[in-house]
Amino acid sequence: MATRLIFTLGATLLSEAEYRMDGASVTTRFSSLATRKFYDDRARREGLPPMSEAHVLVTPETEKSPLLEDLRREWEGGLVVKRAPKGGTAEELWELFEVIESLVRDGDRLVLDITSGLRSMPIVSLLVASYLKAARAHFREAQERIDGRQSRHSPFK
Repeated sequence: MATRLIFTLGATLLSEAEYRMDGASVTTRFSSLATRKFYDDRARREGLPPMSEAHVLVTPETEKSPLLEDLRREWEGGLVVKRAPKGGTAEELWELFEVIESLVRDGDRLVLDITSGLRSMPIVSLLVASYLKAARAHFREAQERIDGRQSRHSPFK
């Protein structure tokens, strides 16, 4: 089981802001840096698994932006850049769904930062994650019932 941070990054310049949570504060242009710090602090306090992966969804325009290079410099390793469409058409929305789905494994703990990003990408990311959680839980439950019926110790005999 991995703990994955998924967030989006647009191409527009960002101003520094102060982010606060649980008495801690972080001043940065990138909300995802604050999200990572706040999660890591909480994980240490509560014995949660540490953040193992961070994925930033970027459009082709963002890939060319100096903002992405700034984020890479400030991130200090472990950042996976994933190209994603803007989501302006039905086809692009499905492609965005598939990109996010490819990042999530069964049993993962997801941390979503929907603070910034282009157009509807942050909200679509949230909806996809919610859908995957529900759909995979339903699939697991159905699979357990099928496996249970095939077992000698099945309560469904």
